[in-house]
Amino acid sequence: MRFRTQLLLLLLGLSVLPMVAVRTYGIHNVRAMGDALLKQVALVEQESCPSDIPSTPELLPDGDRRGRLDRLRSDIQRRIGRIEHLTAFFLTTLTLLAAACSFWFSRRIIGILEPLVEKARRIAAGVFDTDVPVNRKDEFGEIARGLNSIGPRLKDHYRMRQALAVTTEVQRRLLPLKPPAVPGVDIDAMTLYSDETGGDYYDYLCTGSAEKICVTVGDVAGHGLPAALLMANVRGMLRLRAAIPGTLEELLLDVNRQYARDMEVSCQFMTLFLLRIDRQHGRIEWVRAGHNPGLLYDPDAGTFHELSGEGSPLGLWEDVRFPQSAVSIKPGQIVVLFSDGIVETRNPEGKYFGKDRLKEVVRKFADISAKMLVLSILDAVTEFRAEGEQEDDMTVMAIKIAALPPGKDTQETRMPSKAIAGR
Repeated sequence: MRFRTQLLLLLLGLSVLPMVAVRTYGIHNVRAMGDALLKQVALVEQESCPSDIPSTPELLPDGDRRGRLDRLRSDIQRRIGRIEHLTAFFLTTLTLLAAACSFWFSRRIIGILEPLVEKARRIAAGVFDTDVPVNRKDEFGEIARGLNSIGPRLKDHYRMRQALAVTTEVQRRLLPLKPPAVPGVDIDAMTLYSDETGGDYYDYLCTGSAEKICVTVGDVAGHGLPAALLMANVRGMLRLRAAIPGTLEELLLDVNRQYARDMEVSCQFMTLFLLRIDRQHGRIEWVRAGHNPGLLYDPDAGTFHELSGEGSPLGLWEDVRFPQSAVSIKPGQIVVLFSDGIVETRNPEGKYFGKDRLKEVVRKFADISAKMLVLSILDAVTEFRAEGEQEDDMTVMAIKIAALPPGKDTQETRMPSKAIAGR
């Protein structure tokens, strides 16, 4: 049933039903009064003509009293009938008048609502430029003004959504499409954003030399579009600086200096872990800018070694140091780099996934490929989170050492800034 019909029936019901009720109640009272009068007439008639007294003309002064009572009874019934006919006539007239007013009022309301409905229908269809004429100062005018203001806002929102979709696609293309094919090293990484875009970042930087492979994992504070823009900014600076010879510390010093100048007002920072695999000397070198320490797992010994180190996040201060560290590696060992979205994922009980569970997953799946290890870690975190919402971006990088020349030193050492050559 259309709203027009529903409104008309509602108005008719609200107007006619009370009149019918009043008329019924009034007629009932009139009939009750008439019946009471007729009963009084009958009583008078009985009192004036008792059965044990003979009816004689002497007892009926002033003419025929019985005839008078009959005429009185007939007059009461006639007046009651007249009242019933009059109320029926007025009720019919008022009903017709109410129906006409209801039909006129419903048409007027529908005539006001139809342009608003058409405007809403066009907005739903994606046409945001049409306006509803606003020539009223009541609630309908407020609705029309509200719809007219919604159109431009939705148009801007739609443009932003389109821009966000393009930004999401661009950011996905900023991440490496596939890992580098390096003999003796199996590398893979993956990022899962909590929004359409995010601030987590991984990359393979110094792949120009077959002997030295440089990788990085970073995390911009926050997530969403602002973090994605900052991530793209740091990615460009890292790639540009990585093309110039120098140590990892020098690379990060130059990037941080420029990034801190850019973030001088907003104070947005980014954590970063930069690692280089020196296949020629059988060791890894790294610098840590406030990021989670990496993990070096030795399946033969069943032990983990944290790739820790000092260093502030990028963007806080220009004049900071990023001490460079190194450790020897051997075939079979696994390096795992990750963002804090992995270890800080919480389950419905509020417990964190934590580094111990991450180590258990690495230990359990140490024999599979780097890609499958990354997927296993992300699956374990997702299963741990259960039905909870992903609160932060998650990034994991796994590096499996297959065949490298044996190193001489198996302990972590601090390397002077100039001790390690560039790419």
